[in-house]
Amino acid sequence: MKETKVSYSFKANNTLAFLKLLTFCLLEFLLFVIVFFWWLFAVWKGEAFGLLLGIFLPIILPIMTFYFFRKKSCDEIIVLLSATEMEIQWPLKKMVIPFADIKSYSACCIEQETYDRESVRIRLKNGRKVRLSATSDVCDIKPLREFREAFDTLAQNLKLQQKFTWEERLLMKN
Repeated sequence: MKETKVSYSFKANNTLAFLKLLTFCLLEFLLFVIVFFWWLFAVWKGEAFGLLLGIFLPIILPIMTFYFFRKKSCDEIIVLLSATEMEIQWPLKKMVIPFADIKSYSACCIEQETYDRESVRIRLKNGRKVRLSATSDVCDIKPLREFREAFDTLAQNLKLQQKFTWEERLLMKN
């Protein structure tokens, strides 16, 4: 009998890409501040509009850069879920996790006033951790919610240990 695999495709947060974006915005801010001070001492002729523009540009442009590029900090993830293992395919790597190798997991939805977050965390017996999470302000979380619910049901049927982090216990609504 052939084993069936169910495929789930969703976007998840890429922490490294997000940190690169924040770093870029910070460097952009610093560059504009340096240019502003150079302009202030070398070119400025005393007009008020130029001063206001010079003050607001270093603030507005990094915020706009972050706003327009924040959705680029997501990766398309494909998860193949079967009765004995799950295969996670990131854009640049692939990982097969047998359910026998899972020490504990947590699968939850955290609802906040400004955003919702879907999260699946898997702790393996060899000490490695896998985290798949998506926030509603950056990604569409509905596909990850479908995977989370299916994975949670399967994990409970396999009697895997569910262990929430302190942050999840603190923020989850009962």
